[in-house]
Amino acid sequence: MSRAPASRSSTTTSLRARLHEKRAHWRQQVSDALRDRPDAGLDAFTADLLTNAATAALDTVSHEWLRSGGTADRAALLDRAFTLIRLAGPRTGTPRRPSRSWPRAGAG
Repeated sequence: MSRAPASRSSTTTSLRARLHEKRAHWRQQVSDALRDRPDAGLDAFTADLLTNAATAALDTVSHEWLRSGGTADRAALLDRAFTLIRLAGPRTGTPRRPSRSWPRAGAG
């Protein structure tokens, strides 16, 4: 008895589900590694938050680079993303501001 080929939709759904599983596993490994660093003093919540923020930054940089048609400076976008995450972190004293203007997509 032969099977009908899987539809493109079900294949795409399966691939996305597998990618989601892999990414969850990688995020957990990174989170665990952050907590295991000597003198890190991170609880599980903070390690997970930092890991997910970094993952979101990498995803956003990739999307912006694609949106620019591959012309945006990925290193500058990554620097911008992590600087903005740092700026959004815990507020102590005077709020920090970016020290430079950011390149627009397609510039550079």
